[in-house]
Amino acid sequence: MSGLKEVSGSAIFGALALALSVSPLRFPFPLLPYLEIDLMEVPVLFSFLVLGPRAGLMTSLVCWLALNFFGSFVPIGPAMKLASMLSTLGGMWLALEFLKLRGKGRRLFASFALGAAFRVGVMTLLNYLILVTIPGFLELAEYSLSSLGLGLSSYSSALIWALLFTGLFNLTYLAISFAPVVSVVEALDRRKVAVWVSSERANRR
Repeated sequence: MSGLKEVSGSAIFGALALALSVSPLRFPFPLLPYLEIDLMEVPVLFSFLVLGPRAGLMTSLVCWLALNFFGSFVPIGPAMKLASMLSTLGGMWLALEFLKLRGKGRRLFASFALGAAFRVGVMTLLNYLILVTIPGFLELAEYSLSSLGLGLSSYSSALIWALLFTGLFNLTYLAISFAPVVSVVEALDRRKVAVWVSSERANRR
């Protein structure tokens, strides 16, 4: 993949990710309604799997820079979004680079699994830091959790439930984003279009 294609592709997919982040195509996560699921990371994952790791990284950075101008809760909101994207791509890259599984289906599943594990771990830690350091955030989470009928007897119980549901949110978000990308990758493969995740370089043993 030439550098020019990577840069131009990253710019295009970064712009598409930004457009999806501000579009009305989003819905609240039922367990914690202040968390929303959108389609912003679909272009990021597509850029990574089709164009390669550098393109995925550049797409994430383009999106992060744009969110600092057009996003909400700046700079923490864009920083959290960047952390979620980079932790996911990092886990996916490690799975593809070191596990060396045979078969594209197994490689894609392993990349999803390790990407999800990295994402949930990193974002749970970062959300913990936000909940315990920024006033009002844990109270908002506690209010949302109370509406579910959970008996929150202490500060610690509210924090634990909030972190558990935040981890579930990140797993759900990634699954929803990953599914359409896999379908497109499969379609491109059938049409013999060059796809990084299917290339010899990505799957060398």
